[in-house]
Amino acid sequence: MLITNGAHLGDVVLSTAVLPVLKAAFPGVRIGMLVGNWSRPVVDEHPLLDWIHRVDHWKISRADLSRFERFRVYWRTRRQALREIREVGYDVAIDLYFYFPNSVGLLWQAGIPRRIGYTSAGLGPLLHHRLDLDLGRSDRSIVELHLDLVRLIPGCPPLQTALAKPVLPRRDLDTTHLTGGGDYIVLHMGSGSALKDWPEPSWQTLARRLVDEGCRVVLTGSGAGEKARIVRLKDQVPEAIDLCDRAKWGEFIEIVAGARLLVGVDSVAGHAAAAVGTPVVIARHGMNNLALWRPVGARSVLLMHVVPCAPCYRKQGCSTMDCLRQLAPDTVLAGVADLQTR
Repeated sequence: MLITNGAHLGDVVLSTAVLPVLKAAFPGVRIGMLVGNWSRPVVDEHPLLDWIHRVDHWKISRADLSRFERFRVYWRTRRQALREIREVGYDVAIDLYFYFPNSVGLLWQAGIPRRIGYTSAGLGPLLHHRLDLDLGRSDRSIVELHLDLVRLIPGCPPLQTALAKPVLPRRDLDTTHLTGGGDYIVLHMGSGSALKDWPEPSWQTLARRLVDEGCRVVLTGSGAGEKARIVRLKDQVPEAIDLCDRAKWGEFIEIVAGARLLVGVDSVAGHAAAAVGTPVVIARHGMNNLALWRPVGARSVLLMHVVPCAPCYRKQGCSTMDCLRQLAPDTVLAGVADLQTR
């Protein structure tokens, strides 16, 4: 069986929630997963996977390359993945991405006998079993929707839905040399999209208040943009511990697992934290319903500034994004306090 999701880290973390369900429903099943190279850390050495394939689609790629170079990488990785998938000889494939671009065309070209997926990203006629998804009418989580696709597998038994929680490889790494050990709260400012970013002054105020209340604050992230924001935050809150670009994926997971809680935005950090049982406070936008991308598997608080236009179901958001940018630091701090008393 092949599971595909070529999107970014957070989507793929949530996609792993179907793996334990499939293993329970189909004893002895062997599973492969197709992802973008950027999501390989989520699936490398995964205990529930037998094969891993990658396709770096040009439209999703955030690599610092020209469009021509992105096309070249896409076609090279697609050809390689097609060869690998044909060699394995999968009998069922489920595509878990409901935006363009999905992997349905590749699954059809590979000749997989049973292809299952959403019609919302196109190529529905190439699917044997399909789900017509209207996100504007859905108040369910993405994991629940993925399980609806699993139920379309011919002969699928009743599912053990309690097992539907993301599973991440754990590598038993010691991160005390990074965090200093002891009790701490992780702040993860980055999201990969400016639309999902909470304003820097709000982060600075939150960090200052947490430190003044006696909390140790650890800042995580990667890349030049996130590093610059963390440097500016540390100018205001020098006591915060800067781990931007200092932790590899496995170390990041262990840092999050060791935290009292994590505060972030709509990004992989919240989903990873929930997967390892760390409580999560998320400053959310209103581009879709709060349930759709809710972290699965741990206590969580999702906070959004209430505006009449949310949820708007506009993938590109709007010019003001008041639903997120007007969210007050005091509201997030109250969410942190509430989560710690549960």
